[in-house]
Amino acid sequence: FPTRRSSDLIAALVDASGFFVAGKEGQLDVALKESTYHQLARTGFNMSLTLDAPPGQYTLREVIAEELTGRMTAVNQVVVIR
Repeated sequence: FPTRRSSDLIAALVDASGFFVAGKEGQLDVALKESTYHQLARTGFNMSLTLDAPPGQYTLREVIAEELTGRMTAVNQVVVIR
């Protein structure tokens, strides 16, 4: 059972014109017991990055890549910063 896992998280804010406003990359490296891995696979867990941007409405694009399997997922979400 592979107990070490590594994932990359990339987050970017773009404005209504599609221009890049802010972005950041982070990496999560964990060493888990098999039971903990299976629990987190069922329930999930949170990762976070803080992006600094002026007030406004943006599209947040997040991409997560799991290094061991090469699987990736991406999501877009409209966010408002006040």
